[in-house]
Amino acid sequence: MYKVLIADDNKQIVSILSEYCKKNNFTVSTVFDGEEALKKIEKNKFDIVLLDVMMPKKDGFDVCRETRKFSNVPIIMITARGEDYEKIMGLEIGADDYIVKPFSPGEIIARINAILRRIMPKNDESEKIFTFDNLEIDLNNFTVKVNDEWKNNVGVINIPYGVKNNKYYVSDLPYFTDEDSYIAKNPKNKVQLNLQADDSKYSKAKEYVEAFFKAYASGDKTQMSPFSKEVRPVKGYVFNSVDYSYFIQDKQKEDVLVNIVQVTFTDGLGLTHQENFVVTLQVDKKEETYRVQKLEHGISKKYAAELK
Repeated sequence: MYKVLIADDNKQIVSILSEYCKKNNFTVSTVFDGEEALKKIEKNKFDIVLLDVMMPKKDGFDVCRETRKFSNVPIIMITARGEDYEKIMGLEIGADDYIVKPFSPGEIIARINAILRRIMPKNDESEKIFTFDNLEIDLNNFTVKVNDEWKNNVGVINIPYGVKNNKYYVSDLPYFTDEDSYIAKNPKNKVQLNLQADDSKYSKAKEYVEAFFKAYASGDKTQMSPFSKEVRPVKGYVFNSVDYSYFIQDKQKEDVLVNIVQVTFTDGLGLTHQENFVVTLQVDKKEETYRVQKLEHGISKKYAAELK
């Protein structure tokens, strides 16, 4: 397992990068100033270092320059300023790569892997086996194992994405869902969803769902409790908007309303991405109130026909 040192005085960025590195099976160490970074590099054997330029006590350029006196560990410099002279200076004093904030964490992982592919032995097939929670993906044999059992089920690889400066980027780790889930792609669906969102019949429900997703992205259980006891809030995201919203009245239960929705979030690095959900609402028609019974990621086949 490769060892990564992340040196940045921005604790939020350190937290996000640490999470992504750990999900990609890296062992992570973190420091928040240049002096601690240099001490860590001197005392430990790292496979790669992510080094912020602007840090207290000793900046990234000094750390890189002094590191090169005793170590050839690969260094990726990270900075909020993108001037050419800084990039040139960083590369000339020994950095292996240079990336400017804001960036996608997925891009950082790709750059780390690109450097490691160049410097590490190529005969280690274990590098092509990836594990996350109970999932193991073996690229050598093109197999997937769940809970130590081999699966041949048909599935879908979901790739979360965002748009910045009219360019698409991968905003989060890809994940598997079974064939009963998918993300709507037909542009006609979006038109239909927009029309439904303007339907005054569901205007109050739509306002409730927007408030729910604000609480959902807050990471705060206290904010979440008025909306649902079953759904856990998430951390690291800020709610931006509900882009498309389509309501379906349950045919068997009058007090159940289903909302198919696409939501835009902003992550800790200021990058946006969209996610689709199915929100099941318990409706109290007498009090005109709602409560979230269930939140599902993606759009299941059960509701797919409604979007065609």
